[in-house]
Parts: sequence; C-alpha cells; structure tokens
Amino acid sequence: MSKSQSVQAIPQKFVTDADRLRAFRSRNRAADGQFIVAVKTTRIYCRPICPARPPKVENILFFDSITEARKSGFRACKRCLPDGKSLQTQVEEIVKRVDQLASEDDGPVKVATLARLSGLSEARLGRLFKSSLGLTPKQFLLARATQKFQHSLRDGNSVTHAIHDSGFASFSRAYDAGRRLGVRPGDIRSGGDTLVMRVGVRRCPLGYLAIGLSARGLCALTFGDTADDALEAVSSHYPKAQLVRDDRSMEKELRETEKAVSESGSLLNLPLDIRGTVFQEKVWKALAAIPRGETRSYAEVARAIGHPKGYRAVAQACGANKIAVLIPCHRVVASNGDTGGYAYGVPRKRALLKKERAGS
Repeated sequence: MSKSQSVQAIPQKFVTDADRLRAFRSRNRAADGQFIVAVKTTRIYCRPICPARPPKVENILFFDSITEARKSGFRACKRCLPDGKSLQTQVEEIVKRVDQLASEDDGPVKVATLARLSGLSEARLGRLFKSSLGLTPKQFLLARATQKFQHSLRDGNSVTHAIHDSGFASFSRAYDAGRRLGVRPGDIRSGGDTLVMRVGVRRCPLGYLAIGLSARGLCALTFGDTADDALEAVSSHYPKAQLVRDDRSMEKELRETEKAVSESGSLLNLPLDIRGTVFQEKVWKALAAIPRGETRSYAEVARAIGHPKGYRAVAQACGANKIAVLIPCHRVVASNGDTGGYAYGVPRKRALLKKERAGS
C-alpha cells in the first residue's frame, strides 16, 4: 500500500499499521478521516470507526485515502458510508440544526423532525448518534432541553418561564429528563451538584418550616427562627443545588407537611426522596421505627443497627438528617436521659418530644 502522498497530513499516532490496527479495533473516533480500512475478502473499504463486525487481521489493508482504496479495486461500505462526510461532521451539522430549531420554536424538537431535516431514516440517525456521541437522538434532545431549562433558571427566570422556554410540560418532567439521562443529583458528598430543587417556606408553631422538593419527592424539611434561616438550612444540606423558591405553587405541599409535623397520626402523601450514605440511611430507617412518644439513646440505635460501638457515628448521621421530624432524629437522646443536641435548637426538640408524649 502507498503512503507517499498524504503521510505528512496524518497524525503521527496513526502512521504505522500497528497504530491503525489498534485504532480500528477500539473504534477510536479520532481516527475517522485519517485513514481507510479495506477488507481483502469482501473488497470493501470502511471508516476506522465502522460498526460492522471486524474482519480477521490477515484480511485487513490500510490506505491513506479513499482514492488509493478505489484504485486498488475496493468499493465503499454501505454501512459507514466512507465516501460521505465524516460521522463527526454529520453530527456537528445536525447539532447546529437542533440549536437553530430550539431557538426558533417554542415546542420541543422531535426525533422524527430531526431525521426528516437531516435526510436520514430514524434508524440511521440513531446509529449515527450512538457511534459519535454515545447517546440516542432522543437522549440527546432531552439533554439539550434539560440544559436549556437549567440555564433559564440560572438566568433568573421563573419556573413557569423556564418550563415553557425549554418545551417541557412540567417541572417534574424537566427534572426527570435529566435524572433518566444520568444527570441526577449527586450523592451526599457532592452537596447536591446539578440538582434543581423547588423550595417553599411557611410559618408553623415551631417558627418557620421550609421544604425542598425534587422530582422524586420531599428531600429537605428544615426549621428556622425566620424564613431566611429555614431556607439557609435547606441550602446547607445541598450547597451546590439550584434552589428555586416557589411558595405559591407549593402551598398544598407546605400545608400537608406542616400538618404531618404538627398533628398526631397525620400522614404525608408526598414520597420522601432520601439521600445519604448506606450507613446514614440505615440509621434513619432505625429512627423511623421509634414509636411516637418514645425515645432511644444513640447507643441503643447503634445496637439496633448492628454497630454497638458506633454511637458517635449514629450521632453524626442524626445531625446529617435532611428531613426533620418525618425522619425523627429528635427522638434520639443522650444515654443519661438528657435531651441532647438538635440541629434546629434544643427548645424545638423539647417541644416536639413534649407534644408527642402528650399524644397531640
């Protein structure tokens, strides 16, 4: 095979046949457009990233250009279309078209529309995106819409405006799209990075109550002497999250949460979105098992979860609890019977315990 005319334009890492073979076997996207792979038995030439089943090594030839492959009697592969634009170029052009459509149209871009405007079947469009981006066209479009939604919120727009601007039908659908793509909130150690959370505040007998809602449910319930204090407590649990205050549309959830906190036996209809380490969630499950009106010591909780020497870790898990009262860390007291500490102040803890013991 000839390498005389175009070798100078080929990146050094794809000069030798050994380097090219490694790139072909790994479907290295950087190799697309740098050389051509030909198969002796089928007399077909392909892109280095062709998704077809790879041939035996002894049947492979490498050429610097399509022209050289044609002169040697090979014809183009109908699957990877080496005579057309590179896959990367095709995808880049389609992505530009998506952004153009998104800026022109209030509604979401459909996969069928994208395929039609690209001149490709939906199946071909799917293979193109999977091979180049590792995403299906639907996943890509959802990612673009989710990104637009989050950017709109960060620009200070209202939730309603952001939903409309990105083409989603509701907040939960916008957030759930990101979650299904793997853009879900980080775990406890990330501080809620990438999480967009609606928050609301309401006065209650314990001062001010604040809640945070993700698409999966209630993920924060805090208290404060002022509305700002209660919101700051939510933010401290999720320092990297995007908090969107939405008191008006969350009025029902706020009312139900206050009722669940204040009234004996009242159940909250909202699902809990519990976020913590495996150990923390084990502790929180044990707290939920403590009957209303009763208390347990940190040491007793440690024994209940099978870690008799882990009472200090239990205390830390109680302090990390993001959903006050509903995960009743206030029911854990010191071994000597003292009330012990509480993230929202000992007076609130005493008030909660007194109310529960009275059965009200």
